Amino acid sequence: MKRQITILGGGYAGLLTALRLARRARGQLDIRLINGSELFVERVRQHQAAVGARLRSLSIPRLLAGTGVSFVAARADGLDLARGELHAQGRRFGFDELVLALGSRVDRSLVPGAREHAFSLDADIVPALRERLLAVERARGSVVVVGGGLSGIEMAAELAERWPHVPVTLLSHSQLAPELSRGAREYIRRHLLQSGVQLHEGARVQQIEPGAVWWSSEGSATAQRSVAGVCIWAGGFAVSSLPREAGLLVNAREQVIVGDHLRSLSHPQVSAVGDAADVEGGASGRLHLSCKVAIYMAASAADNVARRHQRLAEAPFVFSDGGVCISLGRRTGVIDRRWPDGSVREQSIDGRSGAFFKELICRYTVLRLRAERAGLWPLSALEAPRQLPTSAAPRIAA
Repeated sequence: MKRQITILGGGYAGLLTALRLARRARGQLDIRLINGSELFVERVRQHQAAVGARLRSLSIPRLLAGTGVSFVAARADGLDLARGELHAQGRRFGFDELVLALGSRVDRSLVPGAREHAFSLDADIVPALRERLLAVERARGSVVVVGGGLSGIEMAAELAERWPHVPVTLLSHSQLAPELSRGAREYIRRHLLQSGVQLHEGARVQQIEPGAVWWSSEGSATAQRSVAGVCIWAGGFAVSSLPREAGLLVNAREQVIVGDHLRSLSHPQVSAVGDAADVEGGASGRLHLSCKVAIYMAASAADNVARRHQRLAEAPFVFSDGGVCISLGRRTGVIDRRWPDGSVREQSIDGRSGAFFKELICRYTVLRLRAERAGLWPLSALEAPRQLPTSAAPRIAA
């Protein structure tokens, strides 16, 4: 009887794990992918979708067709790790090994009123946000974006380019994009200001109410009120509580704590990839939540599942960062370069060249999936210095 490998989550990490493992297994494993929707979401383009861009509709069943991976459209609501079962909308799915690729959502629980009165760039929220933005644009209203990280910057820049007559305010609790090089930050700040965005760094949002955002400057106790026809919350991410509720060892952000082979430190039959994973003591250091990290983790996890099936020693996950890419509308962008260990190089590519490379990288994420599915992405041999002894085989719940 074939071993059952279940992958939960159909984003960049989950889908690539399934496609790559199918190639590695060559029909020797029973691979199942479970996701709440049949559509694959290009998360890196949700700020474009919010202002009305028509994105490609990618069907997960179609991407998996012919690979041998079975697909189930269902939302998971429970895990029984002792029994090796996943519960989803009244159905039970058994597994020998489980790969969690749950992704993350924008965390709107941090400030009173954010959940009720602010929109996020999560895929299920964006359609309603788009309708609201269109109404605000017609009424010549204003937009407040909360969050000075990459998502907030991209959203504010996209709005300013698409509707230059709509006032846009960007509130950041710290300096703008603190993880970027000084040159990249200065370029982004200058571009936003020249585009008419009202930028407030060191702004602490206190409350969001219908039509307004209350905030205060750093070091000031006096609250200011910014009128907002729509508020977009882009401040921080949260992951699913499902792993913690199932008894998996998680960190304070509820990410599954994994070793450098991407297997849970508390339950070795479970692997985690993408935003759902926190690699403890890994060679790659602290990893940022991003699709580029998710794709590399997915490939590593799939290869290690195949290695375990072939009783080969697993290989550690190693990620070499190349840079951070930011779009500033459709005509300009920034590529902030990194050393392999992720440290800032103080070198960046900006302007139209930055926009060009940013678009190439966004297209690469989907092309990578298609190339894996078509068997065009090269697969290295699963070489290992030794075979696993019987005692080292992973313990799988019955």
